[in-house]
Parts: sequence; structure tokens; C-alpha cells
Amino acid sequence: MAGPQMEDSALDMVTCEDDGEDEEGIQNGAEEDEECQEIIEPAEVKAEPAEQSDRLTPQEEEMEEEAEACAVESDEFAQKEHHGMKNLQEDEKQGRTYHEFNEEAYCDRFTRDIFPSKDVVQDEFDERVVCLDKFTCDLQFKMDTDRFGGRPLLNYTFPSLWSGSRATQGVTNGKAYFEIKRTVNLPLKDGFSEFPLLRVGWSVGQSGPQLGEDDLSFAYDSRGFKATNSHFEIYGKTFREYDVIGCYADLEGAEIKLSFSKNGVDLGQAFVLEKSSLGDKALIPHVICKGCEFQVNFGQKLQPWHQPRSGFKYLQDMTSQELRRTSPVPKSIEECELLMMVGLPGAGKTTWVQKHMQENPDKNYIHLCIDRLIPQLKTAGPEPFEENSKTRDRLIKVATQCLNRLIAIAGHRRGNYILDQCTVYEGAQKRKLKWFPHFIRKAILVVPKEEEWKRRLALRKEEGEIYPEPILLDMRAHFSIPKKKILHVSMVIHSELSHGESATVIWNLKKEAYEKLGPIQKDTTRNTFKEISKPHPYRRPSQIQQRPRTKGVLKSFRGPHRPQQNRFTAPQNYNLQYSEVQNWQDFSGRPPYWNYNGWY
Repeated sequence: MAGPQMEDSALDMVTCEDDGEDEEGIQNGAEEDEECQEIIEPAEVKAEPAEQSDRLTPQEEEMEEEAEACAVESDEFAQKEHHGMKNLQEDEKQGRTYHEFNEEAYCDRFTRDIFPSKDVVQDEFDERVVCLDKFTCDLQFKMDTDRFGGRPLLNYTFPSLWSGSRATQGVTNGKAYFEIKRTVNLPLKDGFSEFPLLRVGWSVGQSGPQLGEDDLSFAYDSRGFKATNSHFEIYGKTFREYDVIGCYADLEGAEIKLSFSKNGVDLGQAFVLEKSSLGDKALIPHVICKGCEFQVNFGQKLQPWHQPRSGFKYLQDMTSQELRRTSPVPKSIEECELLMMVGLPGAGKTTWVQKHMQENPDKNYIHLCIDRLIPQLKTAGPEPFEENSKTRDRLIKVATQCLNRLIAIAGHRRGNYILDQCTVYEGAQKRKLKWFPHFIRKAILVVPKEEEWKRRLALRKEEGEIYPEPILLDMRAHFSIPKKKILHVSMVIHSELSHGESATVIWNLKKEAYEKLGPIQKDTTRNTFKEISKPHPYRRPSQIQQRPRTKGVLKSFRGPHRPQQNRFTAPQNYNLQYSEVQNWQDFSGRPPYWNYNGWY
């Protein structure tokens, strides 16, 4: 077959979102919220998986429509002019700092929450059962209740995003076999042209989430390729819906031999590697997909799709000496840990995270950052991915929007997380921490000396990173040091300077930023709302006096009556001058009443 054309579907997605397209007819995205409240009961060994239902309730459809409307509203608001900043044109190079600034500074302030707060589901299952691992899978992966299948969770909103999972057990010796069946392709939103793909194979637990794009990660791609360490070669045949792929791993001897089959037909040997290259690591079954569903058989089915070759056994039938459990997760949500990085762009947050993860491998931290999502938004292949500054900028924008969704999902799943973003605004700090109410929460403040920060920033600029000056000034002006009592964190760790030195550096940066930005106008939106909410007797009604329609307590504190309507008496035409004015009210002679502004 001819080499596939690598399509930049992420660019199409951004274009569709910027056009403000119609949000009606959303069917699949509502399952993003369902992920947070699903109770998982693993199926018994040798039991047929239960039939999955994809029908959405009206409440779920309404919730997803509201979420999509919020996303469009956030994107439109971010394009408006703000004080102390100039508008960046669409053709300008913006960089990750600009998109992260939009999400933290403005979208966090003026948009509603997409995911409501829920209690964390405590999943219990038999560790002897070989199934997909609920706790180490991608956050954007929707796993079946029996843990023997799944599909992308954010397919409707981010169709180009890969997602998948490893198995709960890895192989250390013997001849192992499992099979996977690609079932159906998922529908796409109008305007998207993403092609459904699936990769299946083996990897070690320390490799990246993208199967076949890291060392000790071996994949068979549905386009007819084999891949390891991002090196793609033609292998076997393409496979589509309802095709069954068998995966073989021969770990007997000094060499490890990996091969695959399609619908029971052997495709030949794909990979050969030295067994010593694994060290003490186990080879774990691994599957990733986008735009399609799949089911996997580790030996739990009474009737397998195809019988393995002679000498190979399903993972479920192998002995405990030949298998090894993947890295354990915290037993309860109270043992889980969240580290929230706080610092200006280029301060050294990612460097601190990488060092901390190497020093604490037993914690199995999940690094929540844009750099982790960008490879999952691409479609790698034998031809290099064509990437220019504009393409990368749009990928960063999509990755930033996706990361905010995943932060909300992470709060409902056991594990240890490191949130690697600037998070200098106090509102953004509160919003992101509220998804982890039961976690051990720590704030990591990364503030080097001012000269050192400028030096690091210059090095990043030489590497091609973009830092718009108005964005940096706004971040410096609104830099908020994390406070234990306000954020309810267990501790605030100062990575480089002491508390006093950090406060001094931040104060100098804020002072310099205020001088360059000039006087900042105070937001009077709330005061204006209070003013127009008061009754104004003997005043000509105008459009500014109409109370805005809001949700929550303020919606009905004056009663369920239309604006400018007297709930005590009928309209009085006592003045001929205003007799024909609609909704003119006479507030004289009524009994006093109390609202949130006092007695009237």
C-alpha cells in the first residue's frame, strides 16, 4: 500500500472551534463526565464480557452541550482585549505561554466548571485476573466495566488524541499470547477527517504512553507497519473493523522474539532483541487507539477468537513465576499525592519535576504537562511529521485545552500526579486544586534569582520558545505565592530560594511589571450588577436596569418575577408622562422587604 498521508487533524479541530460551530447533536462527549462516576466490577475469569451500552441519557447530552458551549465561550472571550495587553493577531507566533495564559488568567475566571465534583470511586478487583490496568491507563481512555476493552474518552472533542492502556500483568519468562479484536469505528464531528487507527504490542512500564515511539516499546500498526523507538517499517497487512490480531512473545532463551498474526494467519517475526536489554523489567501487553473501539482476550473468554500456536499460552493461564504485577498504586485516595508547580515561564519547573521523578521511582508519578500530550496528538509514521511554527502553535493550543479536561479526570482516579504548569494566578491555583480534595496536596514554588531567571529565559528563547512580553508582564503583575491556609495544601516547598528571598524577588518583579503596565483598571462587573439589581422607583426603565439572567442564589433572591415587575400591586398609571411606558412600576405604598442589599 502507498504510504499514508499524515493529516494535521489538530489544525482542523482548532479551525472548527474558532468558527463557533453549532453545538447541537453532541452524542459521545458526555461520557467524559460518566468516566468520573463509573463503578468498575471486573468480570470473573472465563466469563464472557457484558454487552456495553452506548446510549446517552438526556441529562448527559445536556451536560455535554453545556460543556462544549463553555469551551466556545472561553475561546471567544480569550480573543477580546484586556487591560495592559495588546491583541495578538492570528498570524503571529504565540507559543505555549500565550495559550496557557489564556486558560489560566481568563478562561478560569469567567467560565463554568465542565466537570461537577463527585466522590472518588474506590475500585476493587482480583489481582490474579489479567485485564487492562485502570490506574496506569491514559486519563483520556474510556475502559469497559469488565476491563477487557475500551475506546477514547475524548474522541468527540479531540479526535486526533491517542489513548490506551497496558495490562495488569507483565511477562518475564515463557511463551505468552493474547489477542485483540478491533470492533467499530466511532463517529466524528462534522468537519473532522481523522482516520481511525489502532496499535497493539508490548512495552515496559517505564516507557512512554505512545506505543512504538519509545525504547523497549514494540507496536504493530493498523496501517501495516511495525514500530519501535519511532522507527516505522512495513510489516504484515493492514487490519480494519472486526479483524483479530494475535500477539506472541517468546521469552525462552537468550533472545526475545515478538510476532503477530491476523485472523489466525501468522505474519512472521517482527522483532528480535536481547533478553538482557530488559534487565529486571517485564514485557507488558499494550494497546493504544484513536477513533475506534477494541476488545482484548487474555484468556478469560470461554471461546477464543483464534487458537494460539503450539507452545504458547494465554497470559491468564501462565504461572505466577512467569508473570509480574505492574507497579502498584496507592491503596486509598488519602494516600495519593498531588504536586502543583508554581513559577514563571522558564523558571525551571520541568527540570525540577524530572529530577524529582528520578529520585522517587517508587511513587510512579504521572506527569501532567503539555509535552506529554503533544506526541499523542500527532500521527507518527515512516514519513517525518511536517511541523512548522504555526502547526506547533496550534498543537500547543489543543494540548492546553485537553490538559484542563484531564486535570478534572485525574482527581477521580487514584495515583500520584505532578501538575507542571505556570499556575501563578491565585484563581487558577484554587480551581486546579479543588479537583483533588482528598489528595495530599503540595505546592512547589520555583523562583530563582531575577538574573538567573532572565538567563534561563534567554536560553529557552534561543531554543525556539516564544514568550510574548505582554503575557510575561501580566503574569509577573499577578504572581500569587501559594498560601497554606487559603489553598488548603499540606505544605509549600521552596525549591531554590527561601521564603523571604522568594517573596523579595516576586515583589521586585511585580513592581517592575506594574510600572510598565501602568494603572490597572479595577473590575467593576460585580458592583455594577449590585447597582442594577436594586429597585429604582420613579425612574424611567431602561435596558441597563434589566437584571441579568444568572444561575445560583442570585437568580431568585427577589422572587421568581420578571425584571421590573411589581410583585405586590398591579402597574399604576399615575403619571400621564409615563403612562405608555411598558413595565413602569409604582413602588410607593408597598410593605418593606429584605434582599441581599438590605431592607427596602
